[in-house]
Amino acid sequence: MQPQTRFESNNKQNTLSVTKLYIPVPRQDLVFRDRLHRLLNAGLNRRFTLVSAPAGSGKTTLLNSWCTRSQPDRIAAWVSLDSFDNDPVRFWTYITAALEALHSGMGSEAQAILESSHTPSINAVLVSLCNEL
Repeated sequence: MQPQTRFESNNKQNTLSVTKLYIPVPRQDLVFRDRLHRLLNAGLNRRFTLVSAPAGSGKTTLLNSWCTRSQPDRIAAWVSLDSFDNDPVRFWTYITAALEALHSGMGSEAQAILESSHTPSINAVLVSLCNEL
């Protein structure tokens, strides 16, 4: 049984799996991809970095090793998604939960917006998150 956290959204109780908020433990025999790590590090000076590749090509493994091995003191929010998270309220609730896991209270205003009505304004959630970050 996996640990879970509860949240109120759209006036009904939903469940988030907190295991989706933890960076997976990297394999010990992992090949360190120095060139790709350098590219990710260069992305830290940009507004946005997108890692895109076909399924099974190692995106999760790369980001995992970059977050945990290249700089062990790196702070990163992590959300593992699946097809059940293809709902804007659920998706942004996971994002706010990941931010809360990093810093107590971070994303709380956005989460309050998500919980406030049947059809929360995703734009209001994004503005709130951007302002807070």
